[in-house]
Amino acid sequence: MKSLIRRDFDKLEQKARRLSEQPDSDAQMIRTMSSGGDPMNYAEAMRSPHREYWRKACSEEWRSLAQNRVFQKVKERPDMKIVPSGWVFKTKKDDRGVVVRHKARLVARGYVQQHGVDYWETYAPTVSATTLRTFLAVCMLKGMMVNQADVTTAFLYGDIDGEIYLRPPEPYYRRGCVWKLNKSLYGLKQSPRCWSQKLNQLLQELGFYPTKSDRCPFVRKGARPAYILVYVNDLLIAAKDQSTTKEILDRLSRQVKIKDLRPIGTFLGINFSKVNQDIIKASQARYIEELAMEFKVTDANPLTKLPSLDVELLDQEPVDEEVPYLAC
Repeated sequence: MKSLIRRDFDKLEQKARRLSEQPDSDAQMIRTMSSGGDPMNYAEAMRSPHREYWRKACSEEWRSLAQNRVFQKVKERPDMKIVPSGWVFKTKKDDRGVVVRHKARLVARGYVQQHGVDYWETYAPTVSATTLRTFLAVCMLKGMMVNQADVTTAFLYGDIDGEIYLRPPEPYYRRGCVWKLNKSLYGLKQSPRCWSQKLNQLLQELGFYPTKSDRCPFVRKGARPAYILVYVNDLLIAAKDQSTTKEILDRLSRQVKIKDLRPIGTFLGINFSKVNQDIIKASQARYIEELAMEFKVTDANPLTKLPSLDVELLDQEPVDEEVPYLAC
């Protein structure tokens, strides 16, 4: 299996290099790169100044798909309904805004799927802000340590029902060959539900059960009580001691790949920092700074209190055409 992956990988590396050497004639790519944004497609990524990082990211994603046996190659037939695919590129940054990783995700373009034909159920619970605040408040009151972890390529662990065929993106496309999916893939309508059901099964095997009021917090009672809060592939794990946290992660890691176990930091775009044993501070300073830059008000004077609601607004054209007023 490893030799086949290595052989295919070498061929694809050569094809990717040929694509990166093609002349740059894509106006959208020029706009994207000049604005410092992420590539919109594979061609842009291979022509960007960071092409080597994006090429490595694509290779890591493909290896993950192959090693998890997400697909099997089959010959294309006229009667097949084939779902197209593509790439999503994202530059990952830390709490200070420093680039720490270039991420590439191979996704299915699930907008071509039809309800009742290609899928049935799609619902998967997501945590609310109220539940997050309540979860952390209870953890602080009980003196529990809160750590966070990520499940790598979470959707690939979901078992998919039915037959779904995918047309591979560049540089993996081969004429007359498609992928038959064995696992769920990002972009499919049913993928969030497939992963949610898989994670629920794994957590219940560890003694965790969802609460009655919300399906995202999981509680384990007994001699080693613990809480887990789930948001797609991000986990908050609360326990009285580090050994309990390690026991949970060790058992969970036998089924899925876990990375970046660390004290709670940035979760759902909110930066958390522990003030003392009983108090945790939440801040969205970075998000506020990004909004200020987007709406070009970084040089505006700060206010200590909200303006009066009796202020009369003038009905006139926007003063600055570059400010996206309609997005406010």
